Amino acid sequence: MRVAGRGGVPVGVGTVMLNLVALDAQTAGYLTAYPCSAVPPAASNLNFEANRIVANSAIVQVDEQGDVCLFAYADTNVLVDVTGYVEPRL
Repeated sequence: MRVAGRGGVPVGVGTVMLNLVALDAQTAGYLTAYPCSAVPPAASNLNFEANRIVANSAIVQVDEQGDVCLFAYADTNVLVDVTGYVEPRL
């Protein structure tokens, strides 16, 4: 998902602070946020359970195009808010 250049986040940021929310999951799982140009890491930013709303903050590097990708291990709806950013990209 494109974060740079949207919602007040300037183009050229290197890192964003995200609030991640998993909701309406039918089974337990996890959510990982990472730069889209990278392989998903073997660590989660948010672990969730079925039928619960779970939130967590994450600090995630942005790729060269200004994107952050999400991987969910289990079907869930996800809400993402950018709560801050660090610039410029070094």
